[in-house]
Amino acid sequence: MYTKARCLATLDSRLPDSYEVAVDFAKPLPLPSRATFSASRTPDGWDFSVTGRAPHLAGHLHTL
Repeated sequence: MYTKARCLATLDSRLPDSYEVAVDFAKPLPLPSRATFSASRTPDGWDFSVTGRAPHLAGHLHTL
């Protein structure tokens, strides 16, 4: 859940007032480790992910 919150915090300045978020957690993110956040704009919001040696999280933010 912390990883999801960090993703949304990274997008915070670009988010609308209302939105829905769906996230799929693939593998736990062990600590300490290095991971990469990526996000891309879609017609209805944002797709984002966190990857390291394996995918950890994939999500979609849908603008309402």
